[in-house]
Amino acid sequence: MSHSDETIETIHIVYRQNEKLVEAVQVPIEVCKWNDGLIHTFAASAVVRDLEEAYDEINWLTNMPWLEQQDRLYDLKTEAENISCKWSLVSRWTISFSQNPVTGKTFISRLQ
Repeated sequence: MSHSDETIETIHIVYRQNEKLVEAVQVPIEVCKWNDGLIHTFAASAVVRDLEEAYDEINWLTNMPWLEQQDRLYDLKTEAENISCKWSLVSRWTISFSQNPVTGKTFISRLQ
């Protein structure tokens, strides 16, 4: 698809089963006029939850060597903290995150 000034106003969805038309629907497209990052925040929250679940699984359900396990747990925790801080989310390991608007320095208070 080439980039142009044209905007798509509807999408035509056709569902066929055994070459027989089952349903055809016109779906209107509403373009968001602003980018508030809400979808990215939801996605980041889901990733943090996945990292927390992976942490539990490695911590309690695996038989890997202790040092390797600790390295992986540290990586998962660090990544979850980074994502939580970037998107201002609360996770298992971050209780608060603030950023000074003047200096840009961040403050993280950890639970664990």
